[in-house]
Amino acid sequence: MRSIRLRLRRFFRNSKARVLILVNTEAQDPNFIYFTRFMSGVFEYDFLVVKRNSIKLFTSGLEYDTAMAQKFPEMKVIKIATRTELVRKLHSEVKRKAVCLNYSFLPVSYYNFLKKEIKIGKDIDATRALTATRVVKEPDEIQDIVEAVKTVKYTMSKIMEFAKEGMTEKQLAAIFNNMMMEHGAQEPAFKTNVSFGRNSAFPHHFPDNTRLRKNNIVLIDAGAKCKNYCSDITRTFIFKPDKKSASYKRVIAMIDVVKKAQRSAMALMKEGTVGKEVHLAAEKTINEADRGIYNGRFTHGVSHSIGIEDHDSGLSISQVVLKRGMVFSCEPGIYLPGFGGVRIEDDVLITGNGHRVL
Repeated sequence: MRSIRLRLRRFFRNSKARVLILVNTEAQDPNFIYFTRFMSGVFEYDFLVVKRNSIKLFTSGLEYDTAMAQKFPEMKVIKIATRTELVRKLHSEVKRKAVCLNYSFLPVSYYNFLKKEIKIGKDIDATRALTATRVVKEPDEIQDIVEAVKTVKYTMSKIMEFAKEGMTEKQLAAIFNNMMMEHGAQEPAFKTNVSFGRNSAFPHHFPDNTRLRKNNIVLIDAGAKCKNYCSDITRTFIFKPDKKSASYKRVIAMIDVVKKAQRSAMALMKEGTVGKEVHLAAEKTINEADRGIYNGRFTHGVSHSIGIEDHDSGLSISQVVLKRGMVFSCEPGIYLPGFGGVRIEDDVLITGNGHRVL
């Protein structure tokens, strides 16, 4: 519960209201997971009422026992049988007070329900306060991320033993996912990206039936989820390399530049750095390498926050000043359409004396 108290304290310090209401749809609001720490259950269309010193979940009979089995002692779970009962009990909680709502997740239909039937007072967009709260991780959150990183790194270290000439991207992705699950992952943090050859030039390629050939680039971008927390790691391999070929030498040169770009970015990943400088350092290294032959071929941001979501709260490093306890990816890349791409990604914790690669 101590961790939850810290989360509550930080959120209400960042917000301007005394009540936060989170509403799930068919998907769970990530902030619902953040404040409940539930590991199982669907909780469709449930309401979580969060106050400075209390958390109450309004749920159906279908999920009541699941919630009771997971709740921490200070959390209350209220079984709701009818819409009328829900309206009455939610209204007694808010009493026309100013209420924080997660505009980035809440459907319009549920916003209208809260305004017209629950009669909440002034509504405040909680998006920024939730982001500011979640971006700084508590020790238990960091430990869960570390476990998720270990799972993916172990799988990365073994995966090429299973790569066979003629297999498809989808087949290797399935092997990767199964291995992660066998070694501690709750589930993949996102759809595993396995790209062979020319497909590696597309940063968000999804595995298809492209077959693996000798001397192909194999780019794997994968994350594990452990106790609801994510990792995000990318490695670039060459399958059965022909070390005398021009294409092999070209890929090795790209890998060398990307590694240098990652080092230049990580050198700035410390408390007080304006996040945008981290991206610019990696971009400059790539754009100026080898007389500019890769200029403009680094086509995405170098870093995003990692936590309950793979892209935690959708926050890029360019939007913040770095603080102790933040966890960001560091993922420079070079993408050459028609040839292939290279990306190297690690997860980085900002510490009191710099950073630590997880």
